[in-house]
Formats: sequence, structure tokens, C-alpha cells
Amino acid sequence: MKALPVLVLIFGLAAFSVACAQQAAPPPPRLAGNGQSLAATMRLIQHDLSALGKVSFRMHVHDYEDGTDSADQYSTEFSKVAADARSCTIKYHRRRVLHGSVLDDDLTFSLRGVQSLTVWPWKQYAAEQHEKDKGDPDEKPTWSAQFDPPMFLVVAHRAGDREGGFEFADKRTANRVATALTHAIQLCGYNAGVR
Repeated sequence: MKALPVLVLIFGLAAFSVACAQQAAPPPPRLAGNGQSLAATMRLIQHDLSALGKVSFRMHVHDYEDGTDSADQYSTEFSKVAADARSCTIKYHRRRVLHGSVLDDDLTFSLRGVQSLTVWPWKQYAAEQHEKDKGDPDEKPTWSAQFDPPMFLVVAHRAGDREGGFEFADKRTANRVATALTHAIQLCGYNAGVR
């Protein structure tokens, strides 16, 4: 099926992915006007990301070209999260299981160069990426995807149309982390906003 390689690329978001277990989120962090320091904001981000645990979900894909349906189980787990206020970076280990393949990575997410953050339902983000990939706006979509449970992304937009993202199992936590990241990016001296 042609759709699955495209979705694997979506899963391979350029810089950073964070999975959150569905759970009640604490109240959002205070913003700059309330005196939240960079060190305190980075500690909050590190705490939230360290507490995530493993998230598993199914992606269901319908291929409109051949009428087939498929489903695959995925999981993402993060560990060794270290948010550093001096360097404005977040280091972590990511373990993903995609299409039965295990991917283990030690990664660094730099707040430098992030121009904005967007919180998306993953289903909508996948559809938007498919629109971009197909090129012709009049061409009908060739596939669609559903996520069970519904998933959300915080997408970091960088210059040159580069993106990195964070995966979440609930919108409230995605919004909370996006708010904290935006605040940290601004305190690091960069200009970012949440769209």
C-alpha cells in the first residue's frame, strides 16, 4: 500500500517526538508576565516529559485507490529526559516500535530556530501533509488515517519548511507542553508563538 511509506515519514518527524500517556495534566505553567524563569520552565518541561511513560496506539489507513484498509500498532517511549536552560536544549532517549521495527535514538531538541508551534490532531496533520505531498490541489486524496486513541502533535516550525514534532495522547497535555515550550523559546531569546 502506497500510504504506509508516507505515514512512516510522518512518524519520522525531523527533530523530536514525545508521547504522553492519557492522564490528567497539572495546570499550565505561568507565563513570562507572571515571572516564570527559564530554569523553572525547563524543569517543568523536563518533569512533564519524564513522566510520560509508554504510549501505544493503532493507526487505521484507508486507501481510496484500491479500496483496502489496513491497521498497524505503534508505540513510543521516552526516557533520560534532560532539559538544559544554559544551552536551551532538551536531550532524551526515544524508543519507537513502527510496523514491527524497533527504533532506538538518543536525540537533542534545540529551542534555537523554532519560529512557531502548532497543536494539531494527528489525523488533521496527516491529511495536511498528504495535501502537500500530492502537489495538485484538485487531485482527490488517495488515503486517510484514523488514530485509536486519537493522537495530537505539537509541531515545531523552523526556517526552510523544516518541522519537528511531539506526540501526545491528549490535547490538554499537548497544549500545556506547547505553552511551556513557547515560553522557554521566548526566554531563550527566540521569537515563537503558538498557532
